[in-house]
Amino acid sequence: MGYSGALVILEHPEIIIFSSLRATLYLSIVRRLFFGGFSNMATVIRLSRGGRKKRPFYSVVVMDERKRRDGAFIEKLGYFDPCTDPEVIKLDLDRVKAWTDQGAQVSDRVASLIAKASA
Repeated sequence: MGYSGALVILEHPEIIIFSSLRATLYLSIVRRLFFGGFSNMATVIRLSRGGRKKRPFYSVVVMDERKRRDGAFIEKLGYFDPCTDPEVIKLDLDRVKAWTDQGAQVSDRVASLIAKASA
């Protein structure tokens, strides 16, 4: 094509990078397009706090590990209410297993809640 110093990716003539500074940007776009987007995202099953002051209520959620505790989540798997006399634990264990099979890590507190809920 006559571009000096151009880098051709995947032997495809339409994907040409004109500078080495843009190479990482183009490569990340190519990875997202060809290899399924955010499949390498590290997910964790953790508690997200709700309720009011001195009356906590926790949701068991799946989220990206880089997000803050009460930030955006991917899926809500259940809830935990420690303020009632018998603690209320409601979990969808099938979805928990599906997420752990896909590689999601489980926090220590959620692991103990899963043990209580499955017993």
